[in-house]
Amino acid sequence: MIVFSIIDPKNPFFLLDVFTELPLDFQHAYEECEKMKAGTAIIPVASIQQLIDLKERTGRPQDKADIFYLKKIRKEWKHEA
Repeated sequence: MIVFSIIDPKNPFFLLDVFTELPLDFQHAYEECEKMKAGTAIIPVASIQQLIDLKERTGRPQDKADIFYLKKIRKEWKHEA
C-alpha cells in the first residue's frame, strides 16, 4: 500500500493517510465507512474493521501494534453505543 501522509505541524499526533491506490473495493468500503464531521464538512472514513483488514496485509511491526489498539478501541466503543 502506498499512502500520502499529512501531518499537522501544530499537532504532531494528528496524521491523515491518503491512499494513492485503492487497496480495497471502494463501493464496499464506502457502504461500511463511518461519517465524521469536520467543521461543516462530512468526511467518510474507513471503519475500524477496514483499517484492521488493511493493516493485517502489511505485516509491519507498527501495523501489528496498531491492530492491537484498534481492536481495543472497537471493543470499548461498543459499550458507548
